[in-house]
Amino acid sequence: MSSARQRTFLAEWRAFRAMTQEKAAGLIGVSPGHLSHLEAGRKQYTQRILEAAARAYACSPADLLTVDPSTPHGRTIAEALRLVPPERQPEAARYLEFLAEQGDGGYRADEGPAPPKRAARRKRI
Repeated sequence: MSSARQRTFLAEWRAFRAMTQEKAAGLIGVSPGHLSHLEAGRKQYTQRILEAAARAYACSPADLLTVDPSTPHGRTIAEALRLVPPERQPEAARYLEFLAEQGDGGYRADEGPAPPKRAARRKRI
């Protein structure tokens, strides 16, 4: 069995929720030192800790492993997907795949999406 630790976003979620290690540790049910070791990857999390942290940070356990809330769009996408009714989630996934296939489409992270291009006007004769 491998001793490699899986990367988590525990520290990022705690910071995103503006919590001290002491407050978060109390909500999760661990000591602040233990939480520090979990955040640094020096200790392995358990399912119980992951679920308690998700409750404390108001996210899903999967978010703690896959979503960096400190990125401009990381949390926005996760929150939006959670609002999609389960029966429409496959459609939402196909739409995101479509967007990914289109490339950057003129997207500029610092300015938001590029304005739509105007169609060339036809000359009247």
